[in-house]
Amino acid sequence: MKNPVSTQVTYNGVGGLTILGVIFVLAKLFGLITWSWWLVLLPFYLGMAIIVAVVVIMIGVALCMGGMAVSLLAIAAVLEWWEARKWRKNRAKNRRV
Repeated sequence: MKNPVSTQVTYNGVGGLTILGVIFVLAKLFGLITWSWWLVLLPFYLGMAIIVAVVVIMIGVALCMGGMAVSLLAIAAVLEWWEARKWRKNRAKNRRV
């Protein structure tokens, strides 16, 4: 059985929101539009806002579906760290005696 061929796709172009943002900035600088600067720069922030929204939604779904499991794992990790800390402290104390 042959291994599947992996292909890597890279995109080296400029996005549509970036082009729109550059057009808006140039139009504002040349006086073609009288919008406020936050509206002119909005296309630059829109892409990041979409990414942040997707990440927040994914975290919310993960917490709703497995929030209890995540909480228990976090508590277990803290307890394990605490016990290891106490063990190292006692070991260091016994070495000094």
